[in-house]
Amino acid sequence: MKERRKFQRLDEENDVTISVIANKNNIHKDNILNNCIKNISVAGTKLQTKILLPGNTLLNMSFTLKTLKQKITAVGKVKWFKDIIGSDYYEVGVEFVSIPVYSRHIIEEYILWKKSIN
Repeated sequence: MKERRKFQRLDEENDVTISVIANKNNIHKDNILNNCIKNISVAGTKLQTKILLPGNTLLNMSFTLKTLKQKITAVGKVKWFKDIIGSDYYEVGVEFVSIPVYSRHIIEEYILWKKSIN
């Protein structure tokens, strides 16, 4: 199967704090805890969360890249979600819709560096 992704993705778990900016399903807008990034690219990320976040939900996201200890903040939009069978978690695909250029550059360089040492 042909790869459709435009950007390299790094499989690495990082804790992430998210809060809902806007949604149509009345999800509570406080911080949603116990979230984990499963992979990341300069265009977005795959999250693992205990709360179902429907498509088009806007999120404030804050996370720190493990090795660099560099904090990244971004606004993301949920593009897809799925239930992890036999688990209390969901996987959620999030596209970055607003991320500082500097943060995007850090993610890109981090992915290239991590892939070069593996």
